Amino acid sequence: MRIRSLAVVVLCFGCAYSNYMRRSDESSYTATLSSPPPWEGSAVRVVVGPTVKYSRVVTWDDIGHSYALTSSVEESDGIPVEVVNQTDKDLQIDWERSSLVDLAGHSQRILHSGIDFADREKPQPPTVVSARSHLLDTVYPADGVLLKEGAWHHQIFLPTAASKGASPQLTLVLGIVMDGALVSVPQPITVDISGATATVKSGDKWPKAGALCNPLVGCATGFICANHSSDYRCMAWNK
Repeated sequence: MRIRSLAVVVLCFGCAYSNYMRRSDESSYTATLSSPPPWEGSAVRVVVGPTVKYSRVVTWDDIGHSYALTSSVEESDGIPVEVVNQTDKDLQIDWERSSLVDLAGHSQRILHSGIDFADREKPQPPTVVSARSHLLDTVYPADGVLLKEGAWHHQIFLPTAASKGASPQLTLVLGIVMDGALVSVPQPITVDISGATATVKSGDKWPKAGALCNPLVGCATGFICANHSSDYRCMAWNK
């Protein structure tokens, strides 16, 4: 996934709340991964899962009696992968011949946790999986790994809402080489999403129970801005 550009959007809600306030909309999700065993009956198996967790935090600040979107941060775990070598020969994972086909059907180069992300543009050396052993690793779409404010972040590459109807599907291809031959088999991955969103607010001027409110701005944590006769008032929010 390409890095999304962050546009600063200023929304003027009026001057009713003149002192500093901040709201942060925090969403967290869990993707449950499952896949059929295309390597069943083979001496080499690839197993993914079971879960990927990720989050999104969007922060709004009161700037000059208006609200501005001041930051937006996404963070995602990678896909856990296990490669099981049940043969009497060593095999290699050729990462430069490995890929992840995303939800839109686009093939992306992948990175794995065994490398320094500062070297993400460089070719990745193969990883050896010795005979009668297994390897645990984590893979990420290369386009979604970025350096921001001195720290590495993994951008979200899965749906950010519970799926409806058919579950979305990814495809992982690991470039497994044995006896000099590529023996890769595409690994389909079915994704089921569950998520939750919370709004965290700070500052001393958020309206509370019974106070007039603006439905776009909202109320203090624990209250919801609801239509009350001819105006909007803060009411206790029972989840």
